[in-house]
Amino acid sequence: MNRENSSNMIRLLAGGYLLYLSYQMITDGVGDEWWMIAATVLFVVAGASFLFLGIKGMIKQSQLSEEEIADENLNEDLEEQEELYGEFVEPGLTDGKMKGIEQELEKLKNKDAKDIIDEQE
Repeated sequence: MNRENSSNMIRLLAGGYLLYLSYQMITDGVGDEWWMIAATVLFVVAGASFLFLGIKGMIKQSQLSEEEIADENLNEDLEEQEELYGEFVEPGLTDGKMKGIEQELEKLKNKDAKDIIDEQE
């Protein structure tokens, strides 16, 4: 669990606890004192805010996690291609582009080989 997930979990717990306290204050009878009514309203608003922010953060984090998984899969594919070709592969290169590059390299090698043969004759 990373730091962002921990922060969101703490927000959820704090929000739930504040809402629980406000529920207890309401069921026990707030009374006519203005500061008790204000405290209850403050607890409800703060608890709901914490819950909202925690849920929103968890949703955002789960979306980021899906993107990170996709990035990891891309990185693994690139590493496999690097091992196959023995050189660095740029991100975004597809197999089609790699084949095109390989064909160009093959043409250059053939041209160099012909030039060497022509020089020797």
